Amino acid sequence: MAFFHTLKTSFSTLIKIAGKIILILILTEIVLGTTGILLLTYYRHFVYSKIPLLKDEHRILFIGESTTCGDGSTNKQTDSYPAQLERILNSQTPRNRFRSINIGFGGLTTEHMLRDLKENIYRYKPDIVVIQAGFNNCSPSLFTLFKGQSLPAAWRKIVIMKLEMSRTYRLMKWAYESVWKQCLLRYLQNRGFTPTSNPGFWVTDMYPEEYQITKVESEIHLCRMIEILREHNIPLVLCGYFIAEDENIMLRRLSKTYAVPFCDNELEDTPFNRKEYISVDQFHPNTNGYFLIAQNLFKTLTDHHLIPETPSDPSTAS
Repeated sequence: MAFFHTLKTSFSTLIKIAGKIILILILTEIVLGTTGILLLTYYRHFVYSKIPLLKDEHRILFIGESTTCGDGSTNKQTDSYPAQLERILNSQTPRNRFRSINIGFGGLTTEHMLRDLKENIYRYKPDIVVIQAGFNNCSPSLFTLFKGQSLPAAWRKIVIMKLEMSRTYRLMKWAYESVWKQCLLRYLQNRGFTPTSNPGFWVTDMYPEEYQITKVESEIHLCRMIEILREHNIPLVLCGYFIAEDENIMLRRLSKTYAVPFCDNELEDTPFNRKEYISVDQFHPNTNGYFLIAQNLFKTLTDHHLIPETPSDPSTAS
């Protein structure tokens, strides 16, 4: 009897511990979700809305995700590619005053960008729009998950997908990839171990193929954004990523379909490029990487005659 009593007590304790862990994870997810909503709302109504607009300035509006707002750089305000492009343009074309208006926000999807596009056009009255978007759309369609599968198998996939797309999971994954994994890698390197490759560098296969259905939705959103900008006679440049092969293919396809300029930023996977242009999280550009994107954009703008003057070499700007 004592054995069964001890077993029952242990089982009850495990249930309580599991319940507390689940409750903590649920509360963490709620807090992260609420914080994200509040932060986005704050930026939309108290930061972006307060950007002063000056007369006689040539405005370039940048729409995008974390790679547009400057994640991975030393200072988002001064080192993002929109900020560095502004300095290049103003140093190379002194007769004109250029202004980069950066409303990129980490984790934003094309659905949000499309929803706010007309409002942002009326608010900022841009002369040019640059869009770098599509990477954050990785949630699957439930219809795809059910296709050709039994109900239990489909529901199992749905549960796994929801867990993997949760903010709590992504936070833990980020902590592992950016903190623990990098510390471990440096520890091993300091002791003479040199890995032959860095599997964390290319992350385009982060989500299984069946999870990629909303890439189609991303393309639909971007098509509509291009059409809206055309209706307002606003030139557009589609800006590619360093590390996002599928998204770059999609952006190139849209560039050809709609005859809009495409800024090619795709990097070759080499140790030099990783060290020189990629931040420690192995995805976002660092400050040098954002400067490289700014140089590429400068060339794209001048090649397509989207700025009033065609200056010489942008590499002298910093």
